[in-house]
Amino acid sequence: MKKYMLAAVLSVLLLTAACSKEETKTADAKTSSVLSDSETEASDHADGKSEIEKEADEAAEKVSENQSTAEMQSSDEQSKEIFEAEEQNNQSSESPADEGSSQSQDIEAIGSELFEKSCQVTWNMLIGCPYNLDYDTMTNSGAVLIDDPAVTSLEDIINDYCQIFASPDGGLYDKYFESENGVYCFDGGRGADRSYTDTKLELVSQSDTEAVFNAVSHFKDPDTEESKDDETNIFVIVKSDGVWKTKTFTLPY
Repeated sequence: MKKYMLAAVLSVLLLTAACSKEETKTADAKTSSVLSDSETEASDHADGKSEIEKEADEAAEKVSENQSTAEMQSSDEQSKEIFEAEEQNNQSSESPADEGSSQSQDIEAIGSELFEKSCQVTWNMLIGCPYNLDYDTMTNSGAVLIDDPAVTSLEDIINDYCQIFASPDGGLYDKYFESENGVYCFDGGRGADRSYTDTKLELVSQSDTEAVFNAVSHFKDPDTEESKDDETNIFVIVKSDGVWKTKTFTLPY
């Protein structure tokens, strides 16, 4: 009887020990599972945190790039504004005084050229005669027939003179005249003043259609080289139909 009881107790103890061992394995398995899940969650969290950090870094880089682009555009716009401002300053730097000075230089050049041409035309047409003359055909008063196909009337001579002058000089009607045979010229004149050296123009006033000068002529004795008194005459040019011509002129020699 005691043997049966001892065997029963021993069986219970063995069963209890087995159950305890199984529970321990189960508990360990649960613990291992929990730990594994925890590690997985921690890993997932770490991976998620890494993705967030990457997105944040990319966003920061885009912001930086946008800022750099904006700064470059702003710099380009500022450079353009500075360039345009400099261009405007350069254009505005040509003050009315500078423009007036340029106009004065232009009109002085025009005046000088016209003065020289006026001297030539006056000398050739009023003192001498630029046309071919037929000395075999003369009037009793000494006028000589002009033998030139370009001159068939007194008007042709006037037109030649008015290439430089704004209006014909009265002396033309004294020197040239028409007759049945053609146009005659009183040939003969004086010699030039040998003491004349040159003439300098001094601008007095100007407008869009007229310029007035003092024509200061210089003289020097051709034998002694001694300077003589200057002579000043008014020289006026006018603009008609876009062309500058001489209005008032005095031959200085």
